[in-house]
Amino acid sequence: MLGLLHPATGFAQAVCGNNVIDPNSSEECDDGNTDDCDGCSAFCEDENLLLDSDEDGEIDNCDNCPEVWNPGQEDVDEDGFGDICDEADILGSFVMGLFKATSGFRPTGEGAGRIAIRGFLDAHPPLDGLQAGLEQGLDPDSDGPDEIVLLITVDDGADFQQVFAFSRSECQLRIKGPFLSKVICKSADRLKKAIFRNVPFAPDVYKYAIRGKRLSILPFQRDQVSAVMTVGTIDRPDVIGEIQPCNIKLGPTKERLRCIEPGS
Repeated sequence: MLGLLHPATGFAQAVCGNNVIDPNSSEECDDGNTDDCDGCSAFCEDENLLLDSDEDGEIDNCDNCPEVWNPGQEDVDEDGFGDICDEADILGSFVMGLFKATSGFRPTGEGAGRIAIRGFLDAHPPLDGLQAGLEQGLDPDSDGPDEIVLLITVDDGADFQQVFAFSRSECQLRIKGPFLSKVICKSADRLKKAIFRNVPFAPDVYKYAIRGKRLSILPFQRDQVSAVMTVGTIDRPDVIGEIQPCNIKLGPTKERLRCIEPGS
C-alpha cells in the first residue's frame, strides 16, 4: 500500500503575512499582516521603494494628497482627501444666511457692482479654529505681512465670480481673555471688508458680514450661488439657493441678485 505523498518543505508556496520572508519568493518584506501603508504592502512589497510623487514620505497609494507635499496627512473631515488638496473640508460650518449682489457698470466702464453676505461661522475645534487658521495663513512657507490669511470665493457656476482675499497686514485680530472676539479685515483700497464677531456664550461661533463695492460684476446667469471660505488649509463651502432659488431682478441699468437661506 502506497503511503500518502507530502510535498517537500522546500517547495512550499510563500505566504504573505505570516511574518516570514521566504528567500525563494518575490517577498521583499513580511510584517505578519496583509495591510497597506504600514511599511510593508499587502503583497509583501517594501513600501519604502514604491512611488512617492510629492516626496513627502507617503507613497502614492497611501497619500491622501499624492501630488501635494503634506507629510502630516491632515484630514479634518476624514474623507480621504487631505486638507491641503480638499475643496470641501467642512460642510455646514460656513453658512450664508443672506446674499445680495448688484451688477452694474458706470458709463466710463468702471465697475459699480456691490456684494453683501451675512451668516454664521462655526469654527469649533478640532474643526480648525478661526484664530489658528488666520495666524497660519494659506502659505505654509510664509508668515510675512503680504501672505493671504483669509480667502472667500463666490460664484454662480457661470460668469459671476468674485474673490475676497485679505493679507495678514489687512486683518486685525482682537483677543478677549482666551478667546478671539473679533476679526476685521479691510482691503488696501478699502473696497472690500470682512468682519467676524464672536457670538456671546459661544466662543467658537461667529456672526460675519462680508461686503464689497465698486466691483466689476457681469449680469447673473444662475439662481444659485456658492461660496468657499479658506482659512489656513481648511476650505469651508456653502451653497445658497438650492432650496429656494435666488431672486434676480432686472433694472434699466443694473441687475440685482438676492438669495436668502430658509429660516434666516
